[in-house]
Amino acid sequence: MTKRISIAVLLISAIILTSPSLSIAGTKAAPAEFTLTDKYLITVKVLLNGEGPYDFLFDIGSTMTAVEPSLAAQLQLKANEGATITTASQQSAVSYSFIDSVTFSGKTVQKIACIITSLTELQKLNPKIRGVLGGNYLSHFNFLIDYKARMITFEENDELGAALYGFQLSSRFDANRNSVRAAVPNVSANAYLVLDSAIPNVVLFRQLDSGTASDKRIVTTLNGSATARSIKLKSLVVGQTTLTNLLAAFVSAERKEDGLLPTSLFDSVYINNKIGMVMLNPSSHPPASTSLR
Repeated sequence: MTKRISIAVLLISAIILTSPSLSIAGTKAAPAEFTLTDKYLITVKVLLNGEGPYDFLFDIGSTMTAVEPSLAAQLQLKANEGATITTASQQSAVSYSFIDSVTFSGKTVQKIACIITSLTELQKLNPKIRGVLGGNYLSHFNFLIDYKARMITFEENDELGAALYGFQLSSRFDANRNSVRAAVPNVSANAYLVLDSAIPNVVLFRQLDSGTASDKRIVTTLNGSATARSIKLKSLVVGQTTLTNLLAAFVSAERKEDGLLPTSLFDSVYINNKIGMVMLNPSSHPPASTSLR
């Protein structure tokens, strides 16, 4: 039997755990609410060139911001040829342009490059989506994704990092995305998985262990679909967090990263792009056994 799994991975070549919702004292920025589709897909309100708001997919696994053709036409964006989308399924040539300003949660970045592409596959999950808020915008900020409260809080002056407690996991930053080291117990090789907020399951581009074979799945991407082999991982260790009985899709592809790690597997994720650090399921309270951070 073949099942379907969705993934929104975007690369451009051109030019389960429980914790209470976080309550952060001293945070100047007001949290921005988001809607959640199928328990993983984050949609936020975005202003483009001061117009909107428009519903955009919040995607830390995408290197670039994307706009559907009808919205690009509405904003009179000048389309240029020469960009390529690379996803788990295929490569596709697309147009690109520049947006004078992109604003989310009161944070504005000027002159953002974007690709212009059909979002048909995403719109099957949420018909309101008009674009993708990607890494070339998000990498300018530190922020907390709180799935339980359905809030995203952007940091002003390191106040989130100072108020949160948890294991500080070093991240690799490449192409506007963060990857973290993961390991399978009893397997010597480590893997680097890109944090991705637009996928429901782990995606592997190389197999970490033998796993437990399951059925085939259709991996749905922005520009098509691909058949993937579904496997069960007994456990996956990321920092001090152990995830068990994970469903993963194995896609044979030549990629710099070893796979993708869904942020929806956690109740909350803090990403500090300034120093290259991630906290998974951080707490707003110090550990009971000690008052030291």
